[in-house]
Amino acid sequence: MRGSLQKLALLLVILALIKLPFAYFYQSELDVAKTEFASREFNTVFIGSSRTRQAIIPGEFDRQTNQIAQSYNFGTSGGLPPRTFDLCEDLIATHPSIKYVFFELSGGIDRAPEYDVSLSGFSFSEYYRALTMLPFDASLIYHNKLVLALLKPDLSGNYISYNWPTAPAFEKQQRQVGSKVSDDNLRLSHLLNRQMETTDVVPTATANPAYLRGINRLIELAESKQVRIYFYIPPRIETEEEFKTVYAVYQRLEPKNRLVIAHDDASLYRADTSYDDFHLNYAGAMLFTEHFAMAFNDLNR
Repeated sequence: MRGSLQKLALLLVILALIKLPFAYFYQSELDVAKTEFASREFNTVFIGSSRTRQAIIPGEFDRQTNQIAQSYNFGTSGGLPPRTFDLCEDLIATHPSIKYVFFELSGGIDRAPEYDVSLSGFSFSEYYRALTMLPFDASLIYHNKLVLALLKPDLSGNYISYNWPTAPAFEKQQRQVGSKVSDDNLRLSHLLNRQMETTDVVPTATANPAYLRGINRLIELAESKQVRIYFYIPPRIETEEEFKTVYAVYQRLEPKNRLVIAHDDASLYRADTSYDDFHLNYAGAMLFTEHFAMAFNDLNR
């Protein structure tokens, strides 16, 4: 038994030594985005999850706002609070060219901190922090993710969105209509998104204090830098639990910090505008970008 464990440990060490050089050269999705963002001056950023990444086309948004905006889409996989709070603070504090920030309100604030433990962009300090903050049973998931990263590494570094030079290829992929789309999920998501903009829904949960503190901190920082920050609801709210979390926070915001987007458009919740249940395809992104630009233009009249 002891010999088998030693062999397994040796195998993991060998795999780590093989992959660590790649981890040095391959950046995480967010690191790639930050590098590209720093290559020129943008005055507008969208911050959020993959729903934002696949729902807003910066070039189209800039066109529909008469080039008032020169925008960059910072939507990333797993881009949920509190991670997005840190990203937003960093961008506002370090990039004086930013004048407009659009921040996605999503669920996720109540989840255990899911630090990136893949070896692409691997951080031993964050891995250690995640393990020390959780009880033993809950920490096992991080060990498992580390082992899987070693056994099945993702070395492609192929992170694309509507920002990248490879955006035409992304657009071509996104033009495909999602073949695995649940009508039930689309109907539920449409219902939840429509309810977000009403005031007659009785909230069943109080606003998360940590969420509100994070938002107020962003507003205070933005105002100190003469940056206009708006919080918005992404398309395709996933669950009733996410609705409860986001609705309670959204209704606490002052109108000056809300971007009210027309979620009542049923076209945003059809199979032909879907990449999958919770992401838009290219046609859906064009439509949502149009709604987003209309909401922004209304603010500037």
